[in-house]
Amino acid sequence: MLRFRADLRPLGFNALYFALSALAFWPGLALPLAVRVVIFAVLCVTSFQGAVQTHNAVHSPVFKTRWMNKIYQVVLTLTYGHPVSSYVPGHNLSHHKHTQKLKDIMRTSKARFRWNLLNGLFFFFLVTPGIMAADLAYTKSTRRTNPRWFRQAKIEMAALQIVQV
Repeated sequence: MLRFRADLRPLGFNALYFALSALAFWPGLALPLAVRVVIFAVLCVTSFQGAVQTHNAVHSPVFKTRWMNKIYQVVLTLTYGHPVSSYVPGHNLSHHKHTQKLKDIMRTSKARFRWNLLNGLFFFFLVTPGIMAADLAYTKSTRRTNPRWFRQAKIEMAALQIVQV
C-alpha cells in the first residue's frame, strides 16, 4: 500500500492533527487553559508538518496506487488549508524550473529587507500575488489541457470549503 515504510510517520502526524483538531473544536468540551495551549502548540507544529508533507507528496507520492494518492491529496488539503494540486504551478513549474531566477514566482529576492526577520515575516505577502495569478492561469488552462488535474483540484477545493463551513 505504501511506497516506503517511512511514510507511516507523516501519516501518524496527519492522524494526530485531525484528532487534536476534533478535540479542540468539540462542541461543549471545556478543557483547562493549559491543555488548550498545548493542543494549540501541537496543532501549529502538525499543521506546518502538513505543509512539508504536501511538498514531499507532490514530489514523491506516498502510496503505490494513484487513487490513494488522490485521496491523500484531499487529506493534505485539509491540513494545508489550500488545494494541494495548486502546489504544481507555483512550486514545481515555477520554483523548481526557474530556481531563484526572474520567472521563479517565489524567489527569495522578492524579500529585500535589510533585517531577515522582516524578510521572514513578509515573504508570504510578497510572493502570494504572483502565486495566486499563476494558480489561476494554470487552473484555467488545465480545464481543457489536463482535465484529470482540474477535476482533482476541484475535489480538493470542494472538500476544503465543506470542512471550513
